[in-house]
Amino acid sequence: MERHKLKSSHCRRRQRSLTDSRKARDDRYENLTNDVTIERPFQVLSSDIIYIRSGEGFDYLCQISDVHTNTVLAQCQQERMTKALVTQTMKSAKRRWNIPKGCDPAQ
Repeated sequence: MERHKLKSSHCRRRQRSLTDSRKARDDRYENLTNDVTIERPFQVLSSDIIYIRSGEGFDYLCQISDVHTNTVLAQCQQERMTKALVTQTMKSAKRRWNIPKGCDPAQ
C-alpha cells in the first residue's frame, strides 16, 4: 500500500495499558533479589497478573511460580483484578506445595 501511495480507512487500534509501569521504575520500589544467588527451590517466588481479553471484557489470571525451577505453583482466574485474586492464588500454592514458612499470604 505504501508503494502505491494508498492509505487505509481503518484506524490502527492502540493497546491501552491497564497499569502505569513507570511507577515500577521508581527508586521507591527496589529490587529485593538483586544481590541474591538463587540456589534452591522456594527461595524466591514470583507472581504475575495477566489480563485475557474475552467477549465479555477482560479476565485476570494470577500465577505464582518458583524462580529456581520455573514451575507454576498455582494460578487463579477471576473477572476482576483485586487483592483477593492474589491472596487466593497464594493460599492455593501453600495448600498444594510444601512452601516453607516466610511465604505467608497474610504478611
